[in-house]
Amino acid sequence: MVLNAAATLVLAIAIGSSAERAEAQSLPRLEIAPGTVHSGDLVAMSRDLWLAGGVKGTVVAVAATTEIAGTVSGDVVLVGGRAIISSGARIEGNLLSIGCELVFPARGTGVVGGREFSLSALETAFLIELQTSPLVAARGIDLSPVLLAFRLALLLSWLVAGYAILFFVPRRISVAADAVPGRLLFVSALGTTALLTGALASAFALAILPAWLGVLTMSLFVALLAVLKLFGLVSVFLALGRRLTRGAVRGSALFGDPSALTVGLLVLGLPSLLPVAGPLLWGLASLAAIGLALETLFGARAIEAGAGEPALRTVPAA
Repeated sequence: MVLNAAATLVLAIAIGSSAERAEAQSLPRLEIAPGTVHSGDLVAMSRDLWLAGGVKGTVVAVAATTEIAGTVSGDVVLVGGRAIISSGARIEGNLLSIGCELVFPARGTGVVGGREFSLSALETAFLIELQTSPLVAARGIDLSPVLLAFRLALLLSWLVAGYAILFFVPRRISVAADAVPGRLLFVSALGTTALLTGALASAFALAILPAWLGVLTMSLFVALLAVLKLFGLVSVFLALGRRLTRGAVRGSALFGDPSALTVGLLVLGLPSLLPVAGPLLWGLASLAAIGLALETLFGARAIEAGAGEPALRTVPAA
């Protein structure tokens, strides 16, 4: 489900700004009238869909208002937007809802022949925590203990993952961390480019490929970005921690890469709990992390400062 949540974020970028969404709404509604059967998969990208006939295939709706009153022989995948499933509808496959407001006005039996998958309260909280602070409520400043505990647990998981990566590939993490000083703007731009490329490629795949292959392609892009972010953020934590603890004496609690990693995570992670600035800081760090992992090929090549363009050298295997 975490992958689904990440996929939602990637697709949100692919969908575009609210202005673009308003322009997309001027497109005529895609309609499958009663008595009409559409053969093959049906994809609606930022375009409302009314399905009262039949579809022999899979239906994918992204950022759309979808009304289903007919029959779908395959799966139904809903990403964002709103969907109304009438009691007379029949979905013979699975129903997957990701960040979509799902409405069953008068639900009958056997509407969904397969299984139903949707974002539960926990996954919804995960999406919210990526965009807002647990210190903010609808009115004023308030503390949300559940969300705060969830965020702290996520930071702890980052720390555990960082220790694991530092243990198994210490040389590569060290090489990537050494590349951060003086390259922050470049790797941030590279990370932004990679994220947008993945988003556009995912949207393109959903639009032209069979639905199952498009969703698979999107999932692969999301998985790659997640791995890049994981490796890159650990490298950023380490680089920041090294800078802050460079005066630590050997044998002290702050000496060594594990301590530097912890300090760097605290410096970047704890401010992410603050409203507005916190998520923005974490987002910028994530973009830099993705770019850093790409620039160093997961620490496989080092960037050496020189008079001209940075020289690259391959790092021997540990």
